[in-house]
Amino acid sequence: MPTDQPTVEIRKDAQEHVLTLRQTPQLESIRELYEAAISLAETATRVVVDCEGIEHIGGSALQILLALQTALAGSGGTIALRGITPRIAQYLAVAGVSDHLPQTGLEGNSCPRQC
Repeated sequence: MPTDQPTVEIRKDAQEHVLTLRQTPQLESIRELYEAAISLAETATRVVVDCEGIEHIGGSALQILLALQTALAGSGGTIALRGITPRIAQYLAVAGVSDHLPQTGLEGNSCPRQC
């Protein structure tokens, strides 16, 4: 269902770009995430994806985040997820991508698999 609220937001903090997912990306809104990822791939070196507003991450969103990770890594950049639920952490582990999309603490410091 379309909404007037953006599903993603990008902001620049002192040392990183923060990509906030305001709601679980759905098929209707996945293009917004895709366009944000392209923008970040062109301009950012460190991206933190704030997942505190979502309960699930689908395959399309996961593919976009993995493509962003690949683009950032190619230019020496990094990506990390913040605020993921245990359900999302389990999904990432089952999908075999936890090492490519590591978790980070609120301070932006990488933390072990189980934050």
